[in-house]
Amino acid sequence: MKKRLLRIVNTGKYGPGIDASKGVFGVEKSSMGDIDSKVIIHSSDYQEIFGALKKDLPTFHKRLCVVKIKSAHGCSIHRECIAHPLNTERCAAVTWHSLSLLDLEDETMPMVEVTKGSRWAFYWYHPVHATRISTRLGAAGIIVSVLMSILSIVISLCI
Repeated sequence: MKKRLLRIVNTGKYGPGIDASKGVFGVEKSSMGDIDSKVIIHSSDYQEIFGALKKDLPTFHKRLCVVKIKSAHGCSIHRECIAHPLNTERCAAVTWHSLSLLDLEDETMPMVEVTKGSRWAFYWYHPVHATRISTRLGAAGIIVSVLMSILSIVISLCI
């Protein structure tokens, strides 16, 4: 689904809501905590992306709904999806950091493709360093333990 991207900003500068002329979406400063890992989409677009309303999904899928955002330049990111009754449909709101990863920080309301994403890719490329590193170390630990198990079985069969 093609969408226009809005930049999430603090409400202190722009005020709450959408200012389409500047391409911004204002949010409260108190809710800016971990907003880098999120994308805000319109409530009706949620059903179009995931195929069901959030209330109809199983509990496992309600906890973390991930979307993949792909720019025209070929760059893509995975972000947690938050359904919000935005004033305008066909828009999604992300932070400046996410726009810079998509190589779109200089454009006003660029067009991107938003599709259902992968939880694994969300954690593997997470914007928070601690989450990203712990995922990669955990995966490396599993790979090493599987290889060591195979090695120990091979050695025990050879002796």
